[in-house]
Amino acid sequence: AMSGVQGLISGAATYNPLQPSLVERTISAEEWVCTADRPVHMYLSSALEGEPQKELHHGDVIKADKEGDMLCEKLSDMYVPFHDEDGNRNFKNMRTIAMEEAVSKPEGFEIRKPGSNKSMGGQSFTSEGS
Repeated sequence: AMSGVQGLISGAATYNPLQPSLVERTISAEEWVCTADRPVHMYLSSALEGEPQKELHHGDVIKADKEGDMLCEKLSDMYVPFHDEDGNRNFKNMRTIAMEEAVSKPEGFEIRKPGSNKSMGGQSFTSEGS
C-alpha cells in the first residue's frame, strides 16, 4: 500500500498536456529582449515615421505586443521594428529564449562527468607512468 504522501507526489506528477509548462507559467510572452547589434529606434507611429523617440540597445527588455512586423511597447504605445533592414530579428521573446535553452541542454550538464575522458584517442589520463 502506498503511503498518503507518495500517493500525492505521484498524482501531482501525472502529465497534463493542457497545463502550461513551467517556462510558460514563469516567463511572460510579453517580454522581448533586444538582440540587435545596432540601436533600434522606437517611433510614435506604426509606420515608423517622424522622429525616433527612444533607442533600444542589445540586451534591453521591453514589454510589448507583437503586431505584424512591429512590437508595440505597452508602457509608451511606441512602435519598434521587429526586423532590421536586412531581415534579422531585432528582438527575441523571453519565452523563446528560455525554450531554446531548455531544448539545447535538456539533460543538464551531464557531459562533464569526471573520469569520462577516455574518448581522447584511447588514452586514459588517470594511469600515469604505466
